[in-house]
Amino acid sequence: MLTIGPRFGGAIDDAAKYFKSSLDRGLTPRAFVDEMKVKEKNIPGIGHRIKSVQNRMFASSF
Repeated sequence: MLTIGPRFGGAIDDAAKYFKSSLDRGLTPRAFVDEMKVKEKNIPGIGHRIKSVQNRMFASSF
């Protein structure tokens, strides 16, 4: 996966680390997402801080 460093691609780098870890542990994508939900952690690189489940009002204004 190609990213351009922490300033512009940090979330993608972090997502890649999570994806690699889950693959190494043999998790399916569903199991990975479920695990993140149980840990109450957002998956880096998926979505945007401004537009999120926690901030629906702002997201709906676009």
